[in-house]
Amino acid sequence: MKTYFDTSCLVALYVPNDHTAAALRHRVRAGRQPVLFTPLHRLELRTTVRQCAYGGLIRQADARQILRHIEEDLDDGTLIHEPLDWTESLRQAESVAEQMAWTKPCRSLDLWHVAIALEIQAEIFVTFDQDQFALAQAAGLQAVTPK
Repeated sequence: MKTYFDTSCLVALYVPNDHTAAALRHRVRAGRQPVLFTPLHRLELRTTVRQCAYGGLIRQADARQILRHIEEDLDDGTLIHEPLDWTESLRQAESVAEQMAWTKPCRSLDLWHVAIALEIQAEIFVTFDQDQFALAQAAGLQAVTPK
C-alpha cells in the first residue's frame, strides 16, 4: 500500500522530539518500506531542521548532520523522490478546500499535503496533526497517527 508521511512524521524520524519513538515504531511495523519524499517534504523538513537549530532545540552541528542523513537516505532509497505536478496538486488542494474548509479547520499546507497524497494515489496518510488527520480521513484516505 502506498503510504504518505506528512512532515510532522518525517521531522519525528530525524529530529528527536515527543513523537520520535512512535514514528520509529510505526516505521518498523510498516516493514520499513521506502518513504515517499516530495519537493514539498524537502522544503518543509529541511527548513524545520534549520529552525530547530535556530530556536536552540538542537545544535547547529547536529542539524547539519541531520541534513546529511536525509541526503544519505535519499541516496540509499530509504526516502524516494516522488515527483509532483505542482499546478495539479494546487488545484487538487483547492478542490479539497472547497469541500472541507466550510466545516473543518484547514491550513493551506495541510490541504496541500492531503491533495498530494490523493494525487499520488496514496492509500494511507500518516500524521501527528489531528486537524490534518481529519482532513485526510474526510478526503477518503486511511489516516493513521503512530502510537
